[in-house]
Amino acid sequence: MVAANMGIELESLEVEIEADWDARGTLAMGDYPIGLTAIRCNTRVTVPQDVRGERAERLLRSAEKYCVVLNTLRKGVPVASSFSLATQVRQSE
Repeated sequence: MVAANMGIELESLEVEIEADWDARGTLAMGDYPIGLTAIRCNTRVTVPQDVRGERAERLLRSAEKYCVVLNTLRKGVPVASSFSLATQVRQSE
């Protein structure tokens, strides 16, 4: 969206996400963290050669600044969750 707003056509866009976690916590195998302990996001963008270096650099800075997912992960937000369980009554034949 940032590139489109700046009028820059992207040749390609690749996003690679890596995360650290310890499955032992999820499996209740002791006092280990449950969930991710680190996330790394690597983004590769290819722009046409006619895009000046200054504009390309501004694109990268703006994309990071205005990335909704990245900023949400960095700042954290309140999360509400609910769980429900229903049982189905089996009828005899």
